Amino acid sequence: MPITKRHRLWDAQLPQPLIIAHRGCSEQAPENTMAAFRKAVAAGADMIELDVRESSDHRLMVIHDKRIRRTTLERGEVRSYTAAELRRLDNGSWFAPAFAHERIIRLSEALQLTRKGMLFNIEIKTDVKTDVDGVAAALLADLEKEGCGHRVIVTSFNHKVIKAVNQRTDTVATGILFNPLRNFRRSPAQLIAHAHAQAFICSKYQINADVVADAHRSGYKIFVFGIATVRDVKRMLKLDVDGLIANDPRFVRAALEELLALAE
Repeated sequence: MPITKRHRLWDAQLPQPLIIAHRGCSEQAPENTMAAFRKAVAAGADMIELDVRESSDHRLMVIHDKRIRRTTLERGEVRSYTAAELRRLDNGSWFAPAFAHERIIRLSEALQLTRKGMLFNIEIKTDVKTDVDGVAAALLADLEKEGCGHRVIVTSFNHKVIKAVNQRTDTVATGILFNPLRNFRRSPAQLIAHAHAQAFICSKYQINADVVADAHRSGYKIFVFGIATVRDVKRMLKLDVDGLIANDPRFVRAALEELLALAE
């Protein structure tokens, strides 16, 4: 399903390439927190990438890991806690004492930044036990509540959940994350079409001119994560990728401005 005007994110005049803050401005603040998201806004990011998982009461919570220990120093899995229980945990001290007030937030809280013009890349973190239909329904309910479906792209390594999202809407943009072990026998365009998505997301180590050409030939977008050096930015510009995902959006914007000025 190539990009069409039904997928409203693509109707906008998007910057080329998009500067996408990975888990917010995660070099300056604890990942996936409101502090990191506010710093991403201040840094001039075009889009924020965040991760969501379900709580035990089926709320979508913004957290990367399956287990909460790394960012809260508590024990257990995200899905063994209710949203209210997760909301009470210190989710910032692990990064620095100044962020002790940061909490695990609901997706709906983060999406309020769309009112300030921010775009979001919502990565659904899933495993084999996940109810993909339930996650898709919960996600779309949050988007409808905030009225921001036109300002997000929904992505996942689990292409089944992307198909489930697309079965429920033809206006919310979606993308698939590339897993080199599971997906290596299929081209980007084949993988995207199979999930009925519109974008392909991969590591800077997996991108090359053939991958970009294959996706762009069918009208699909390409986002690349792991951008960390000026050399990375320069290479992505040469390859004509559509989005640069980085922990430090400030660095990417400065590098882009410098490289584009030199090209004039």
